[in-house]
Amino acid sequence: GCYQLCDQIEVDENRVNITEMEPEDISGDAITGGYLIEIDAYANEEPEHSMFKSSKGIPVTIKSPDDDVITDRQREYIRNFVNDFETRLYSDDYKDSVKGYRHIIDSMTLASWFVANEYTANPDGYYSTYAYKNRGDDRLYWGPMWDYDIAFNNCHRLDMDMSEKLMLNEGYSSGKMKEYVQRMYTDEWFRNIAGRIWHKAAYRDCIVENTLAYVDSMARVIDQSQALNFQKWPLDTRVYDELVLF
Repeated sequence: GCYQLCDQIEVDENRVNITEMEPEDISGDAITGGYLIEIDAYANEEPEHSMFKSSKGIPVTIKSPDDDVITDRQREYIRNFVNDFETRLYSDDYKDSVKGYRHIIDSMTLASWFVANEYTANPDGYYSTYAYKNRGDDRLYWGPMWDYDIAFNNCHRLDMDMSEKLMLNEGYSSGKMKEYVQRMYTDEWFRNIAGRIWHKAAYRDCIVENTLAYVDSMARVIDQSQALNFQKWPLDTRVYDELVLF
C-alpha cells in the first residue's frame, strides 16, 4: 500500500531554527525568545499553562517552550507581544511603518504564508496557524505551513469549488485569525508584497507548472502501490465529509 511519513513542527536547527529557551531565561535579551506559537482552534484542549487568549479573544497555544518548562514571565512576555501586534493592527495608524503592524512582522514570511494558503485553496489555512519569534528579534515570523488535508479542493463541507474562491473570504478561522489577514489585506503595502511573491513563484519559478508535473510524476511512481492500497483500504466512505475518489 501507500504510506506517508511526516515530521511534526518543533524547535530544532533543522526544523524551526530558533533559540530553545530554558526556565532561567526570564530577563534581558534572554526572555525575548525563542517562542513557537499556534493560533489554534483547539487551544482550549491544551495544558492551561501553555495557552492564553489575546486581548481580542484569539486562542493561542505556546508550543515552545514546552508546558512543563515555560515560566509565568515567559508566558506573559509572549502574550504581551501578541497583544502589541493586535493593538498595532487595529489602531488608526495600522498602515504606518513604525506605529503599525508592519514594524513587528516579517513581511516575507507573512506574504509567502498568505500566498501559499490561497494557491493551495486551503480552507484550514487560517484555522491552524503557526508563527515564531526568535531571541533578539522584534519581528513575528509566519509558518511553518500546516494542516493541508482539505486543501487542493478536497473540502466537501463548504459545498463550493474552492479553487474559484479566496480562502481569505470563504475559509475557516481560529478566533480572529482571518479577520487579522483581512485587515492587513486592506493595506496596499501588504497586497503589493503578496503580489510580487505570487508573480515570482508562478511565472519566474514556474510553481504551477512544477507542481502539476510533480503530481503527475508521483502518480506514476505509486501506480502499482495505490492499486494494492485500494484493495486493502477502499475509500468508499467520507471522512469528516471530505471528497473521496469515485
